[in-house]
Amino acid sequence: MTINTICFQRTLTAFIRFEGCRLPVSVSSLSFTKTMISRAINVSWCPFDSVFHLDLQTGLWEVDDFEAIRDSFSQTFSINDNDTGLQQRSKVQLLYIAANHD
Repeated sequence: MTINTICFQRTLTAFIRFEGCRLPVSVSSLSFTKTMISRAINVSWCPFDSVFHLDLQTGLWEVDDFEAIRDSFSQTFSINDNDTGLQQRSKVQLLYIAANHD
């Protein structure tokens, strides 16, 4: 459904933002057309308190400031039952990005 939404939106705008919803950790880059990539459509996602941007070349979510993630991991980082589902999802996404960062 996410890909269908992005493909539908590609003719309407160059900016797509998802807020307060759960999305996959990554999206197959094969799903994006050359037109979408060449138009540099900006896809962002804010599940809770972090904003992620979709790299249409790789299908991976990225953050603008990786140093902020690195700083947050220098402290105790936990996912607990008191967190909402979106808070938990946001933290998992940050962990995924940190683990795959060069």
